[in-house]
Formats: sequence, structure tokens, C-alpha cells
Amino acid sequence: MKFLYALIFLTVCSWSNAQDDFPIYHWEELPHVFGTDTIYGLSLSRMKLTEVPEDLVRFKNLVSLDLGKNKISELPDFIGDFQFLLHLNLEKNRFEKMPFVLCQLKILEGLIMNRNLLTTLPMCIEFMTHLTYLDLYDNPIRSFPDSFERMSNLSKVDLSGIRFGPTFQETWRARMPNTNFVFDNACDCME
Repeated sequence: MKFLYALIFLTVCSWSNAQDDFPIYHWEELPHVFGTDTIYGLSLSRMKLTEVPEDLVRFKNLVSLDLGKNKISELPDFIGDFQFLLHLNLEKNRFEKMPFVLCQLKILEGLIMNRNLLTTLPMCIEFMTHLTYLDLYDNPIRSFPDSFERMSNLSKVDLSGIRFGPTFQETWRARMPNTNFVFDNACDCME
């Protein structure tokens, strides 16, 4: 029955309005909450974390998870077990590469990884077939894998804060015409 409820919940909830549909608990509030299976939104933002707490594994029904504004550089393997996760915020951490475990999140719709240290994306990103929004603002990204263009549901990619040349911008807009790429003004510095 619990699985059926979660499935119904996912069909009426999308990542863009998920926070309006259920409470987002802060990590400090959890001792006062009964039952980990009733927690759908969780924030561990601004906790100065260098790693994800192992206790997080107990929250299997998460739909929204905010790990933003910490000092995290790696994700544990159990993140791939959050099969109901629609929205994940990893902004302003210390990721030098996008963790491969994210590619296991098949229904993830929104991924925020702005202000990290990413230089490229993994080939496996194409397996994130439901991803519609990707925020990579202000990362030192220089290239995308060819598999990136197979992300047919991707409707918006924020690449502002990154100086790409006109050829790069034109190439990716042509390769993915149904995706809205948000670029800063092109410069010859990256040609």
C-alpha cells in the first residue's frame, strides 16, 4: 500500500511544485517527526557538511532533497536508492565531477549543481531520462559528452556565469533545438 501511495503521489507531483505539496523538513527537526517513511522533503542546506550523513539512507521516500551550500565533494552510493527523488539541490558544494550515482536516479526531473567545480559531465547522464531542468551556473565546464544530446526531455540548462564562445553555443543549440540553453554573451576567449 505504501508503494501505491508513493506512486500516486509521484503522478500528481512534479519537481517544480513539489515543495508546495508537502513540508520540507530541516535535518534538525527530525527528532520531532514520527516515521521516516512519511518524510518526502528534506533540507540539509548550510550545515557545513563535508559528507552526507549515513542516517539519510533511512529516508527512502524522499521526493525533494536539498544538500546545497555545504562542502560536499562526493555522494554515497545509497543516493542511487532514492527512486522517488524528483528534485535534488547540490548547489555551492565542492564537486569536481558529477557523481556517477546520480545517473541511477531515473525519474529525477530537476538537478541543481551550480557554483561547484565541474569541468564536464559523465557519459551516463543520458540515463537520467526524466531530467527537464539542469542548473550548472558558474561551473568551469568546458565540454559536454556526446550522450548529452540524447536527453530528449531536457527543456532548460542554465549555463550562465560560464564564458563559452559563439561556436560552442551555436553547436549545442543546433544539436538540442528543444532545449533552452541559458548562456552569457558569447566571447572569443573560448574559441
